[in-house]
Amino acid sequence: MKITIDIDDSAYNYFKALAEDMGCPVETLINNEVEAVHHRAELAKWREEDAEEDDFRWNGDD
Repeated sequence: MKITIDIDDSAYNYFKALAEDMGCPVETLINNEVEAVHHRAELAKWREEDAEEDDFRWNGDD
């Protein structure tokens, strides 16, 4: 999947400096950051869905 994002110049410069310190291309660092944010959002969504299922199961036992 390909995602295109627009970032502010200051954000790009921040990631560029960080990438230079880490010795990797700035695009790689930004891609990894976007992927990590997406992954955390998916985990939060799954946890929320699991919590809703757990609540539903326990509501009938009260």
